[in-house]
Amino acid sequence: MAIGSRELVRETCETRDIEIVKGHVRPDRVHLLLSGPPSLAPSREVKAFKGKSSS
Repeated sequence: MAIGSRELVRETCETRDIEIVKGHVRPDRVHLLLSGPPSLAPSREVKAFKGKSSS
């Protein structure tokens, strides 16, 4: 699961113009420090990650 989550995070960041500053993926959780354009709302980006990870 961790490898799948890692790839999902990378792909999502690439498509949304977000830089992964630091990250840690564990089987039961993911910790991320991200940097993106000011036009992106953090709450919206979190929803995007959660939505992709649940499908």
